[in-house]
Amino acid sequence: MPYMQLGQNDLVFQILNESLDHDRAAWSNDWDIMHAWSVEAGPIRKDPRFARIVERIGLVDYWKQYGYPDHCHAGTGDVALVCS
Repeated sequence: MPYMQLGQNDLVFQILNESLDHDRAAWSNDWDIMHAWSVEAGPIRKDPRFARIVERIGLVDYWKQYGYPDHCHAGTGDVALVCS
């Protein structure tokens, strides 16, 4: 969360990806995924790398079945998700 607040998006995505590389379940064991919907995370959600992270952890498939969260909707083509 502090890196999001500081606008260090590259570092945020590096940490998230390295965490998943180390432990595929890190998102459910170690992360507070609800931070992704905070006001501070707006720039993170808008970044295409966010779509790749949530797709990697399986949330896009879940959302396709049960509905997308606020600020997000299905993408088109190679883009699985678009968030604001």
